[in-house]
Amino acid sequence: MSDTIAEDASPSAPRGLADRLKHATQRLHRRAERTGFIHDLLTHRGTLAGYLLFLRNLLPAYEALEAGLEAQAAAGRPLAPLAQPGLYRGAALRADLDHLAGPGWPTQIPVLEAAEAYAGRVRLAGTQGAGAGLAGHAYVRYLGDLNGGQILARLLARDLALPEPGLTFYAFPAFPDPHAAAADFRTAIDGLAAVPGLDLAAIEAEAMASFEASIALSEAVAGCV
Repeated sequence: MSDTIAEDASPSAPRGLADRLKHATQRLHRRAERTGFIHDLLTHRGTLAGYLLFLRNLLPAYEALEAGLEAQAAAGRPLAPLAQPGLYRGAALRADLDHLAGPGWPTQIPVLEAAEAYAGRVRLAGTQGAGAGLAGHAYVRYLGDLNGGQILARLLARDLALPEPGLTFYAFPAFPDPHAAAADFRTAIDGLAAVPGLDLAAIEAEAMASFEASIALSEAVAGCV
């Protein structure tokens, strides 16, 4: 989910690692908003069936990301500052699916190939080098949820009449101010640049790959509904 709808695309040079990732992924930000199921939501054409399929197929990538970040934290590795349970979305996705689709969703809503590919890419990033690439995926997912996700929540409540208990994916009870949480997470991303030997190019590459995989997933969902 793109955070472009909350962050303006400044032409200024990057000042830190988070800015570097923002500049590297700007074109993908725009593309994410103009294609697939996300575009349907932003243009008020989304359906409940499509949204449930979208949520179900985001879940594997989040589970892979959060397992990878927890492994980093448990081992005291460089990405430990990014392991923030208050940002994790796996449990919220499951709760929303339970509320909106009922308890049978794990077998009733299919997992698409694009979702499996996305999760596989995240898992691979966690096994290469020091797992630096996970930071690129965390940047895309969590800043998107904290920023643009808040706009999507309002659209979903209005256009699909989704109740608040079915929109916990966009709720961050541990962080009363999502914009402040986003700023703090950007600071944590920036701090990775000071870690000796950490592969910053891998972080950038995985941020771009995360957007590409997210776009592919969004397009796959749109093609099914």
